[in-house]
Amino acid sequence: FEALVFGACWPFMHTSRYMRDTREKDEKCNDDYQASRFERLAASEPAIVVLGGRLPLYLTSQRFDNGEGGSERISWRRYFSPWDERKTLSDTANEAIQFILGQGHHLILIYPIPEVGWDVPQILAQRLPRDGTSDESVLREQPLTTSFERYLTRNADSFRLLDRTRHENLWRVYPHRLFCDNQLPGRCVTHDLNHLYYRDDDHLSYRGAEMVNSLVFDQIAEIEHRLANPEQAAGPPAVP
Repeated sequence: FEALVFGACWPFMHTSRYMRDTREKDEKCNDDYQASRFERLAASEPAIVVLGGRLPLYLTSQRFDNGEGGSERISWRRYFSPWDERKTLSDTANEAIQFILGQGHHLILIYPIPEVGWDVPQILAQRLPRDGTSDESVLREQPLTTSFERYLTRNADSFRLLDRTRHENLWRVYPHRLFCDNQLPGRCVTHDLNHLYYRDDDHLSYRGAEMVNSLVFDQIAEIEHRLANPEQAAGPPAVP
């Protein structure tokens, strides 16, 4: 296992991150760092690469507003810009995907995790009763949820980007299928009666991450099965 990660630094090809106020290039998430990632991938034997991140934030440079009173307070003070001004971020993201696949790797794309806009533990702590009413009844009758339609609108460009490529070594994980339009029609949930799925307004809790990781491990197991049984590997991977 090798981690080629840095916070809020999706591997856009030939792209640097800049400070919005000063327009200075980021000292860490820049074209040199991105190049080092791709060089490492090029030097590696074919492997399983897992790629995810907060694409809607990076593509729009806008924090999330759930339209129901939950909006992230701190503005996104950075932005990504490709070397080639004729290219969009989606172009350079797609180039990264094509590069990884071109090196013979299996690539698992993690689609956007639903953002919340509220600090989940904080809001639920405020809601929980101090009058003897059971926590379970409050969590059941007043669940903290967001709009699934809002999620789809917010992530439309991200989905178009990630849906763009079809390849026999490309696999997909959809976290929203765990949290949205499932337990409650048209809503994305942030908890059940026993667990919080988020530790703030957008990052998953241990439990939430465990749920998404389970989907990733399922895909890894399927890849390993196909590699061990190449005669059964004809055709593109099944969409989960």
